[in-house]
Amino acid sequence: MFRGDQMAFNKSGNICIAGFIDEDVQCFDTSTSAQTADYRTEIHASGVSPAIQPAGLAFDGDNRLYLTSVFAGQVVREVKPGGPIALLATLISPPNLLNGNLVLRGGNLYVPTYYYPPPTVSTPDAVYEVSTSGTVTKFIVGAAPPALGNDHIWGAYCVMFYSTTL
Repeated sequence: MFRGDQMAFNKSGNICIAGFIDEDVQCFDTSTSAQTADYRTEIHASGVSPAIQPAGLAFDGDNRLYLTSVFAGQVVREVKPGGPIALLATLISPPNLLNGNLVLRGGNLYVPTYYYPPPTVSTPDAVYEVSTSGTVTKFIVGAAPPALGNDHIWGAYCVMFYSTTL
C-alpha cells in the first residue's frame, strides 16, 4: 500500500489496513504476515460516487466492514460480510474532511472531522455519531468565538473510549 491509514482487527483476528491512495483495505494474518483479504474489488464495485478513498475502518460482530471515505465525507458499510458495499451516510463536504479514524462502539460509529486548510478559530471541527442504520448526530461540535463553550475541538484525530471501572 502506498499510504496506509487506520488499522483494525477483523473477527478472525487479522490486522486490516485502510489505504486511501490505493482505494483499498488489505488484511494480514498476524502470525504469518500472509495477506488474508483484499477489499479493492469490492470497494470499486460498490458504485458509491465519488470513489471510496478509505481512511478509517471498523468491523462489527458479524465481520461487516465499515469505512470512512476521507475526501467525500462519506461512511460506507458492507450490507453483509463479503459485500456489497453501500453508502451509509454523507456527513460533510470539502473543505471539511473525515479523519482516518472510525470507532464502532455500542452499535454506533464515531467519526472525527477536520477542516482543510488548517483550522481557524471560526472553523471548529466536529465528531459525528452514525448509527449502523445511517442516523447521523453531531456528537461533539463547537461554535466560533465568543460561544466556544466547553465543546469546541480542532483536529480530533483519534477517538477512543475507555472504562474506569475495575
